[in-house]
Amino acid sequence: DIHSDKTVTLNGPSNSIECFTYNDKIIAAGSSDSTICIWDYSTGKLLHKISEHSDDITGLYLTDDELISSSRDHTIRFWDLENGYKSNAVLEGHTDWVYDLLVIQSDHNFTKVISASWDHTIKVWSRFRKKKHGKGKKFLKSFFKSSSSSASSS
Repeated sequence: DIHSDKTVTLNGPSNSIECFTYNDKIIAAGSSDSTICIWDYSTGKLLHKISEHSDDITGLYLTDDELISSSRDHTIRFWDLENGYKSNAVLEGHTDWVYDLLVIQSDHNFTKVISASWDHTIKVWSRFRKKKHGKGKKFLKSFFKSSSSSASSS
């Protein structure tokens, strides 16, 4: 039990852990082996291992229903926590690895993702989600708008 006073070891990644995040349901860790491991917070049981990034995971952020990851593969990905940890959006636009990630969620339908990259830019991604209905299922469609700012040193 992860809530006990004992030390609990969570196994899963084959290389070093680069970042992690948690909430009251799960713990997620990103590794230099390009995987994200997700464990049950209460039991410590490995629930899922995501292997869709092609390089080191550099940042993770949890919202109520998604995990957001950044990577040295130049992308930011959104993972649906309620539908089998499937990738439901990929942000591409950086020309070098994304090394930091900040998420500002004002409500369930609007999120800002701010990413910093070795390409000397900071990008602000605005995400608008619109509910759609079809065949008895509700799903969210995402619309992204990006703006960027170059960073320079003197």
